[in-house]
Amino acid sequence: MGGNFAGWVKTDLTNEFVKDQRYGISSADGIRVRNYKPADPNDPYYANKKEINVFVLSVDNTNGYEKFINF
Repeated sequence: MGGNFAGWVKTDLTNEFVKDQRYGISSADGIRVRNYKPADPNDPYYANKKEINVFVLSVDNTNGYEKFINF
């Protein structure tokens, strides 16, 4: 799953969340953080759309799964 969607810009923010100790996750936990924002916020279709963070979890990683459940 590439996670690419027409009209949206995807940015990987995983390292920012790993570096922030408040979240308690590491790069080995299998948790990825993707940020999506409209490619053209001036397009009327995207006028009311806001950027969002999507958390992608590898369920094969039990340590990451436990952290995700408690996130």
